[in-house]
This record gives sequence, C-alpha cells and structure tokens, in this order.
Amino acid sequence: SAGLSLKALDVFPKTVAEFRQKTTSGGAVSLVCSVLILLLTVTELVDYMQSTVEEHLEVDTSRGRTMTITMDLAFPALPCSVVHLELQDVSGNHLVDLS
Repeated sequence: SAGLSLKALDVFPKTVAEFRQKTTSGGAVSLVCSVLILLLTVTELVDYMQSTVEEHLEVDTSRGRTMTITMDLAFPALPCSVVHLELQDVSGNHLVDLS
C-alpha cells in the first residue's frame, strides 16, 4: 500500500531508541523534500546552461585629452626633492615627474 512505501522512504527517523520508527508522515516529508531538491537543482542547472554572454564595445573618443587628478598627500618627514609622481594611462602613455 501507499503507506508502507512512504515509510520505507523516511530518512529522518526519530533519534531516541523508543521513538526510532519510520512513519508515513516522515516518508511523505522525505519524498517532498527530495522532489523539491531535485526540482530546484534541475531548474538552476537549466538556468545556468541557458545563460548568454552579451558583449558591448564602445570606442573611447577621449584619447589625447587630459584628466585632472587632485591628490592631497602629506609626508611630513620626507623632503619634497625625493617625492616623484608617475602616471600611466590605459593606452600606455607614461608621464614622469608630474607636479
């Protein structure tokens, strides 16, 4: 019968020895949880497999223009003669000893 087959599926039997018996309600909970886990796993796998990569390329028209960078750093124990600032942009332009 259906009750006996659900008892066989009960993976959460009681831990106390006198209550350690498989029940129909425990088998039903186990079956519902197993189906739910399987459904969620399959749904996530299908969603992962159907994902698409969307690429977008945009030309940077600001090349050659300069960008203002303001920095306020204090090195009280360092003389100004040893402080240097170097800048390199994405295109590889390298500027040394900026002030």
